[in-house]
Amino acid sequence: METVDWEKIEALGYRRATRLRKIEHALVSYPDGLTSEQLCHEIGLTTSSRIRTLQIDLNELRELYTGKQEITRSPHKLLTKGGDLAFPEAEFTTGDRKQLNAICRLIAFFDGAVPIKDVLHVTLSDAEEALKGISDSIDVTTNGKEIKYIKEIFEAIEHRYVLDIFYPRLHNGKEFPFAPYLLKRFNNKWFVIGRMYVDKPFDWTVIPLAAIPILNKHKGDCHYLPNKEFEISELKQRIRSYYDNVLGFHVPTNESDPEKVPHTLNPEMLEIEDILIKCSPTALRLIKENPIHNNQQISEEKSEVMLRLVINPLLIQRILGFGEEVEVITPQTLRENIIDTIHKMVSNYQTN
Repeated sequence: METVDWEKIEALGYRRATRLRKIEHALVSYPDGLTSEQLCHEIGLTTSSRIRTLQIDLNELRELYTGKQEITRSPHKLLTKGGDLAFPEAEFTTGDRKQLNAICRLIAFFDGAVPIKDVLHVTLSDAEEALKGISDSIDVTTNGKEIKYIKEIFEAIEHRYVLDIFYPRLHNGKEFPFAPYLLKRFNNKWFVIGRMYVDKPFDWTVIPLAAIPILNKHKGDCHYLPNKEFEISELKQRIRSYYDNVLGFHVPTNESDPEKVPHTLNPEMLEIEDILIKCSPTALRLIKENPIHNNQQISEEKSEVMLRLVINPLLIQRILGFGEEVEVITPQTLRENIIDTIHKMVSNYQTN
């Protein structure tokens, strides 16, 4: 049940609404009450008829309340008793706005991919009902370990602080400092992209959240790098550009010696190929519904898919997944790679 007459509020003129908002804000800010003179001072009312004007404003504000709200006579106190405010933003402090903004950004970022209740630790019954309503219509599976750390990583990105991460496959299975830059979702899994502070690090490293057994806020001397706003923005843009032409995160290198692998990750240095795939009608429909990559272009007339990508094992696996329904036309190097893989697959099933 509504406790404020919202239609009347919407009908107020700008000046009128502004003054009533100031009165409500002042009453919220001073819960012990204000005299008429004090209230006039708080809202900047200085005319000779200010007390009379204030009384008219207070009566009009009282009429907006249709529930348990009450404004007492002088000293004036606002007693909400569980009711709404006519101008609810009057209750928010700067800190409240920052927190609300962070929550909204979280919700917008996750876009339904993570149960918001688990992320924000909400326990209110109204939120429970709302989430239940969503889950009845949307089924999104998220690993429990991902939920466990995703809030901490997001906050570290927002506030720019270093984390201590234990990830068995890196740094000989020892804990290491890590500055997170981006959270990225791929193939129904969450990954964090950031900088390691050990082992001659690359410009960034990609770690799956579900594989992180331990994560804590860094207690040592490592500082978040880079620390300047424009440097962080440029780095994030470089990361996004890098993966604009990569399926997944793996980028193969021709270097057989790990020590010679370049640790500077430059999108302009990627070996990007123009790929043409001939498809059966079934495969074309599947690729339209579940794109191989977001830069793909489809020719309905020729039943072809065109891509501009780095050739990596994940791309080859994806193409092989369509079986005889597709054929790589170009480049020749990818055709040969597919043929070699098929021959190895056949040999696995040959009997002596």
